[in-house]
Amino acid sequence: MVWYYGRRSTKQHIQGKPIRFNYKLWPATTRNGYLISCEPYQRVKSAQSPYQEYGLGTAVVLLMKSCLPVQLAPYNFYFHNLFNSLTLVNIVDEHGNGATGTIRNNRLAKCSVTEAKLLKTGARGAFSFTTDTNLLIVTFATNCHNITPMQKVDRVASVNNKRTNLSKLFIVLSDVQSGIDRFDKNLNSMRVELRGKKWRFALFAFGLEATCHNAIIKTI
Repeated sequence: MVWYYGRRSTKQHIQGKPIRFNYKLWPATTRNGYLISCEPYQRVKSAQSPYQEYGLGTAVVLLMKSCLPVQLAPYNFYFHNLFNSLTLVNIVDEHGNGATGTIRNNRLAKCSVTEAKLLKTGARGAFSFTTDTNLLIVTFATNCHNITPMQKVDRVASVNNKRTNLSKLFIVLSDVQSGIDRFDKNLNSMRVELRGKKWRFALFAFGLEATCHNAIIKTI
């Protein structure tokens, strides 16, 4: 999200976010938070790309993927459930790349996995999964990770409030999805203090902040 304090009809509202009313950008970053590209949310116009037949979320990811250099392939992509679908995972897999992301229940295409709301009624750490030749579906879908290895974590049980060791999937414990969180965190520490009256200044300031952030990450 891009900070903006003025009045503008194109601003977005996301409940529960630190910046609830501002411009929304969909960024693509590396694992350490380096910004590769970003796509501003433009409502219906956001899906106007060569991939618009697959829907908004898939179209945005495939458009950003097309900007990456082919000589550095294959890539492993990780995305939010807003974008993820079985269609997207299959398309990325056809291009020889890895794809992993949390997935919503209405995009599972009737796969034989237990719904998340039913799993919440069971013991903490319970999970359900199904697998195909190249596809594993739990509460996320992936074509480049397996159900093993399992790792032990220390958590508080929801029944007796006592600490216990639970088995967690390795992919759940990994930090591969934290690149965008690191980018947002770093950007908050280097905000442009000036505030312009025009709506364009907010996007201009974001460009300066992102450029400085990438320069710092590149030298680390």
